[in-house]
Amino acid sequence: MRKFLIVALFTTILLYADNSSNGIKYAILNKIVSGIVQNNTLRIWSDNEAINDFFRSTELYQVVLTCADADIIVLENEESLSKSCKKGNIFVLSYELLNKVPQSFGAFFWKKGRPNIVFIESRIEAQGLILSDRLIPYIEEKVW
Repeated sequence: MRKFLIVALFTTILLYADNSSNGIKYAILNKIVSGIVQNNTLRIWSDNEAINDFFRSTELYQVVLTCADADIIVLENEESLSKSCKKGNIFVLSYELLNKVPQSFGAFFWKKGRPNIVFIESRIEAQGLILSDRLIPYIEEKVW
């Protein structure tokens, strides 16, 4: 019985920690996306349904059904990107994808337990994006 309680306690802690880190992830994504200046309401598409659900719940963005209709594509897996979407504004969720997907203008990822945000200056300019002042410190000249 004691072993069962210990296992149950650790399971609960792990589940809570996972939900907490997702909450942080979504809050950071919200700040990033809201810092990309566009003239109209941003239309967002992600290959991660949980991210789509989060953006739907904020009511600040329009979540679209296909990446071809999106102003911003939040990409977690390269395989999810169809040919029709490769011309869009792609924001990736891993540093590896920032290297693999040359159309991506920035990335958000965790490294050594800390969140990292990177925007590539040349890609932002090529896509005609404007970042708010709070995102300027995260601009890099190139992918490191």
